[in-house]
Amino acid sequence: MRFCAYNASTERIAQLAGAVPTQVEVPDLPIAFFTGRVQAMITSPSIGANSKSWDYLDHYYDTQARLPKNMVIVNKAAFEALPADVQKSVKEAAATAETRGWEVSKKGTAEKTQMLKDHGIKVQAPSKELEDGFKAIARRWCPSGRNKPAATARPSSRPIPSTRTMRAGRSMARAAPLFGCGDAGEGTAVD
Repeated sequence: MRFCAYNASTERIAQLAGAVPTQVEVPDLPIAFFTGRVQAMITSPSIGANSKSWDYLDHYYDTQARLPKNMVIVNKAAFEALPADVQKSVKEAAATAETRGWEVSKKGTAEKTQMLKDHGIKVQAPSKELEDGFKAIARRWCPSGRNKPAATARPSSRPIPSTRTMRAGRSMARAAPLFGCGDAGEGTAVD
């Protein structure tokens, strides 16, 4: 099976699933599916709706793997050099932004998922077999049970800051269970 890969993470998922990772940019998805260049992908409902995937797909398994999100990355040393009152203000603003960000993400995800349904795509929860498949991938990718890459991880994998360092790290914790990688401490980003 040829699997759409947009980045190192989706390429690695394809490899661990026994598929052939195939580089395809989002604007090229329709033609890639029509011509058989790719046969499967992991995507968000946003990309599915924006690329009019109902023209070339008929099923969407809602794994919650690719939720729209934004992150602010902070240099730990620079942050810790700030006065305590400024650190406190930044953390409070971050908590407010994180809550609002997840609300906006959930709303957008629900709207785009409904759009897929409205255009005839059958939206389903992942089957036990699919969940077990993701868990098997996780065991190969994150053998320690935490979000740490196996020795075979690509060198380009990006470290995720520790949740003790920044609140944005908590957002990644939502994706980690899909791959069974424990919390979102130091490890590999799974988009």
